[in-house]
Amino acid sequence: TIFRKLAQQRLDQQLILLLNQVVLHMASQRLADARKTMARIREAGQVFYHFPEFRITRLIDLLLQAEYGHMDFVESEIKSIRRNSTIEIDSVERQIFQFVRLYPLPHSKRERNRLWVRIQERIKRISQAEYERPLLKFFDFAAWIESRLTDSDFIMISARNAGMHIGQEDQSCSF
Repeated sequence: TIFRKLAQQRLDQQLILLLNQVVLHMASQRLADARKTMARIREAGQVFYHFPEFRITRLIDLLLQAEYGHMDFVESEIKSIRRNSTIEIDSVERQIFQFVRLYPLPHSKRERNRLWVRIQERIKRISQAEYERPLLKFFDFAAWIESRLTDSDFIMISARNAGMHIGQEDQSCSF
């Protein structure tokens, strides 16, 4: 398979393949496998640092670490991302930082729904923003946040959001 020949691929392709594998594991609720794959990316360290997809990888890693309760790592990683960012922190990153700081999420469904209602509009605006789409290309952060706060299926929410984006693009491309 292609993952057996991963070392023969270009570095950017290696990162994209590993990132896609992490996303697939997360979508199928296999967070332990996602962490193992993410560890492979982290082990490579600075090799992948210059690729644009590495930003996405770090954000996904924040979500995984928060899921496992590694809040010290989450806080230090947020500081590191802010410090190393050569461009302004965009709204997706800012929202992810705010979301992972909510961990551990409340056990009460009512409290999680309150959180969702509070941030829902902001999440929807971010997911519909044209400038945020490149960041959402690999992973639908809005769907992940919604699935965690509403106990809904991540794949169903992602499919719904993807359909919404496709419909918007079709309207703007009409001749």
